[in-house]
Amino acid sequence: SDLFLAPKVYPPQDFYFDLALNLLAHAFFERQYSLIMRRIDRQVVKNVFQKPSINDDKYSRGVLGVFAGSKKYPGAAVLTTKSASRTGVGMIRFLVNNKKVCYLVLEKSPEVVIQSGQVQGLLIGSGISSGGGNFLSRQKIKKLINQKVPTVLDAGAINFVKHMQSPCLITPHYKELQALFSANNENVDLAQIRKDPIKWAKKASQDFSTTVLLKGNTTIITDGKKVLELASSTTYLATAGSGDVLAGILGALVATNYVRIKNNQISMLEIAHAGFIIQQEVAEITSANGPMGASQMIENIAPVIRKAISTKLI
Repeated sequence: SDLFLAPKVYPPQDFYFDLALNLLAHAFFERQYSLIMRRIDRQVVKNVFQKPSINDDKYSRGVLGVFAGSKKYPGAAVLTTKSASRTGVGMIRFLVNNKKVCYLVLEKSPEVVIQSGQVQGLLIGSGISSGGGNFLSRQKIKKLINQKVPTVLDAGAINFVKHMQSPCLITPHYKELQALFSANNENVDLAQIRKDPIKWAKKASQDFSTTVLLKGNTTIITDGKKVLELASSTTYLATAGSGDVLAGILGALVATNYVRIKNNQISMLEIAHAGFIIQQEVAEITSANGPMGASQMIENIAPVIRKAISTKLI
């Protein structure tokens, strides 16, 4: 018997035309949406970044004290000071009493001052062992936070948040947040934090009267009331030292906004948001959809800020 073959049916030519038109329209509006969101992000940075006036000097622009790096993790000292310098700050005072680490910092950033003195902001803890390091290190941290200036607590210094009496931003990842609760006799399982990071970031903010930037592929920033949930620009940020670069950026923004923080004209949450945006755009440019090292990011900080302060929202 003859085999019956159904005739092939082709869509009308208008179908392909409409499909192509819809795809082009979708791509266009997707790109426009992306550009609008980038402009909004840059406006956040523009509102936080303090462009020096003709009357400013290195002291009035903001002096950042940095207590970061150690014999075990000397690279953190370089990454924090160098990224803070590229973010724009009047002076950086490096406050670690370790000659080898000091020489390493000066080799990479000779503008850094290896001398104590008045500061308008502090960055403490990057590259410091858990709990603040050895006895002398812990005593130094306690002495520094008694200056009662706006402070970023990172890595090994996060647990000192309970001693803070000035505006503070802590920058833990999930394990460091768990350790903070444990150090204060509250047993929180790591799985609980992973399941509901917003809940635990808010709790830390409320319990310790601090702003929290909880690092992860989705970063949570909260002051205990307002919450920002922010996606990472690239998974290649999961690399050693990227948190030190972020800490340096945040430290510089805190020091340069000292007067506005003191007068309640800007919040630590706004500063944290701006610092995160800078780091994300820097990472996106540096990575270009490929692997990168944290040290490679630093030279893109100033160009990203330059774009932000010259961008108009409309």
